[in-house]
Amino acid sequence: MIYIVTVVVLFFFSIYFDLPGHSRSKSANICYYGTLIWFICLSGFAYNVGSDIPDYMYEYDRFSTYSIRSFKDIIDFEEDRQPGWVLLNYICHAITPNFVLLKLVISVFCNVVIFRFIRKHSKAIFISILFYGIVLYLHINFNSIRQAIALGFFLIGVDYLIEKKWIKYYLSVFLAFLFHSSAIILVAIPFLLFIPINKKTVTLLSLLLVISVFVLLRIDTQGIMYQFVLDNIDYMPDDYMEKADMYLGEAESSNASLFGIIALALQICLLVFVLIENLKYDGTEGKLFLSILVLYIIITILNRIVPVLFSRILQYFDIFYICLLPNALMRFSRQLIRKQLLTPLLILIFMIIPIRELTAINQQSGIPMIAQYAPYYSVFNPKIDPVRSSNFGSHR
Repeated sequence: MIYIVTVVVLFFFSIYFDLPGHSRSKSANICYYGTLIWFICLSGFAYNVGSDIPDYMYEYDRFSTYSIRSFKDIIDFEEDRQPGWVLLNYICHAITPNFVLLKLVISVFCNVVIFRFIRKHSKAIFISILFYGIVLYLHINFNSIRQAIALGFFLIGVDYLIEKKWIKYYLSVFLAFLFHSSAIILVAIPFLLFIPINKKTVTLLSLLLVISVFVLLRIDTQGIMYQFVLDNIDYMPDDYMEKADMYLGEAESSNASLFGIIALALQICLLVFVLIENLKYDGTEGKLFLSILVLYIIITILNRIVPVLFSRILQYFDIFYICLLPNALMRFSRQLIRKQLLTPLLILIFMIIPIRELTAINQQSGIPMIAQYAPYYSVFNPKIDPVRSSNFGSHR
């Protein structure tokens, strides 16, 4: 219920402030900062919410048995834990053994950076915050918290990239890599500025859409991925097969039915629409954002075929789609006769895909994806949900 109320309120803010063009009025600023505080508290004070959080809570407990004797204790804590993450845990645990401090630090950093990024780069702030809430917020605040920090440093670096301050950008990427190894892909982002974005690009993406739908109808995506995992199991972390099962279960639930194929086609069509409506977005910022959106569309297609490889990468680029979407809606709405009625309808249409993904049943667990996050319990009401506990574990 707490998530539904949040979405409804943000939808109201979108209609009340963004459509008339009052996103930066005094009352809008109050609602903006109020929403930021709400997002921080909702994440920072959550208790056992998310499928990955119990593991991070147990891991946090382990830092009480460690002491830093040398730099080697930081870089060799665990095979898949980056030094920045280990050091942050050490610092927070030295202050208090209560996990809530670490969670609050991450929540404040991540949400402040993302809200600031949206405020700077979106022409309709509350529409972007609304889509941040339903597309990205739950994943990075309740599951991918290491990547959330990496994402924060990347978004700080993007502003440097737009200003062509290359050293500062790569310093930001280095800091991101210290928290999540997937950030290595961000090294290549500046080269996207050399990709021409025009009608030919849109035509190629449309062709890719047709091919991807045909591929999904014809091949056994789970079989291919399992074979890939088996062929490379010696080079992968111990928990990789478990994660592969979960991600492939999500893919199966999304792609197995005709509705899943139609949903993918609709999703790509909506993304291409956003791209087309932003083609006149010029300057270094526009070129970078459009290039990333093209990459985002390609990764979205690949993620439906092999999610175990591309789902984490996608989370770095969701925010660019989230910022470009309202730009497209506002530009398109100017051509509408009854834009005050049709623009809210367009917003609802774009909300269909992320909400459907949250309510889809995972084939492996047999529960909807939203069960990772609902019901919501806070540290002030520290209950354990039995369904979430039986599927993902718990920590008291």
